Amino acid sequence: MSVDSWSRVVFGGCVCVCLFANVVVAVSSCGAVRDVYQKQVGGLPEDVPLSPVSAVLTECSRTPEPSNESSCCSRAMEQTFVQSAQDYLRDSIKKSNHQLKQRINQSLTAFQDHLKLTTRETQAKIADALTLSYKIPKEEHTKVLDVFFGNLRMYLFGETHHTIGDIIDRFFRNLFPLVFDYVIIDPSKSKQMGQNFHGCLLQHYTALEPFGNVPTHLAKKLNYAFQRARVFSETLKVMQMTVDSVNNVTVDDECKKAVSRLQFCSMCGGHNEARPCRGLCLNVMRGCLSRISELSPSWDDLVMNFQNIQMGMFRQHNAQELLSYMDVNITDALLQASEDGPRIYSDVSTI
Repeated sequence: MSVDSWSRVVFGGCVCVCLFANVVVAVSSCGAVRDVYQKQVGGLPEDVPLSPVSAVLTECSRTPEPSNESSCCSRAMEQTFVQSAQDYLRDSIKKSNHQLKQRINQSLTAFQDHLKLTTRETQAKIADALTLSYKIPKEEHTKVLDVFFGNLRMYLFGETHHTIGDIIDRFFRNLFPLVFDYVIIDPSKSKQMGQNFHGCLLQHYTALEPFGNVPTHLAKKLNYAFQRARVFSETLKVMQMTVDSVNNVTVDDECKKAVSRLQFCSMCGGHNEARPCRGLCLNVMRGCLSRISELSPSWDDLVMNFQNIQMGMFRQHNAQELLSYMDVNITDALLQASEDGPRIYSDVSTI
């Protein structure tokens, strides 16, 4: 969001009256000023004189130097103006940022919830295939699937440094002893196998290649789509952090004084309904938000890149689509192991 956009958000109510820090007294009584001061600024009524008085003003002076002018303002009022200006700026920025962050949070939550649902549905389909088609007991494959899909979700949400290739390889390695016990050999013989034998299978997994090239092809197919989904999540998180950093921008003294003159000093002359012109609002806010303006080009680039990523999320072979038929890929791997069963069993026997 550009500085001008922030300025319009913060001072969207400015109208073109073009009265600025006008302390020329237009009233003989300050009663109306007292009412506005209490309601608009939350100041104490005793801060406001009953009638225009001469007081040394610094923030609301018509001259660059403090001057002793007749007005409805006191030094205590000026101090309240400055504090109110600071509160007003921070509240306005936080309110605007809250709406933006809420939209980002909703997008991130919806995306992650959809991926969680898809991974759970796919896990359920694979579990059914292992139990019903390949007779692998549910209690034996549940942990393998839980770890695998947990790692996939962590990758998609940017919560792990492991690559898709690592995650796929680890899954098939952990699945291999179960496939050997229940698919490659007679399940009754598997009861004679101990943990040491399973450890031996894992040790020689790479050389045995029980699933052929299916794991490698699956990892390549998933890699690009899953990277795109991961970057999507990470970009939304960066946006959240950027918005939070803007909330913590320090409002410097000159900015607070400028906003005080802009918003409140017209009270000193009894011009309670006066508002500064829009151009003046924008000029003041450009100065106040100069630190935020340094973020503007980077933020614009981030938004543009995010939009490009978002468009890619719905192309063919996206993460959700690949997840939805991953059970077919796992079945292909099991079929490969079943067909190569005699060769695998023979190789294992010679180890």
